[in-house]
Amino acid sequence: MKKNRLVVYTKNAYVNYNYVKDVTALIMQLISDNASHGIINVGRSMELEVFYKLLKKFLDSKSLVLRLPELIPAFIGALGLHSLDAVSSGVQYSDSKLAAFFSYPYGLEQGLARTIKFYEHEKLL
Repeated sequence: MKKNRLVVYTKNAYVNYNYVKDVTALIMQLISDNASHGIINVGRSMELEVFYKLLKKFLDSKSLVLRLPELIPAFIGALGLHSLDAVSSGVQYSDSKLAAFFSYPYGLEQGLARTIKFYEHEKLL
């Protein structure tokens, strides 16, 4: 999300943000564990609107976040324009199984703040 831009989304758009240092810490723990944890989800689904609000907060952005009725992207897609294709399929999942043996060292908000700080430092935002 660039600062002070219009951002659109539709109902049932979900994202999963994972901070790279959290994922790295998990991988290091899994390598050192002798236990089998089976298949686990890393991160949890969140509504795109919630994620946009966090981004706006950390970017001090005045961007307008607008939820479009699902009919509008469908109509635009029928015209052959795919600039508003869905961000996600609406599938939601949880990392509750992971929480039984691992805690994120940074977590969502701190990881997101650090990522934004990095991109600002590199003048990519």
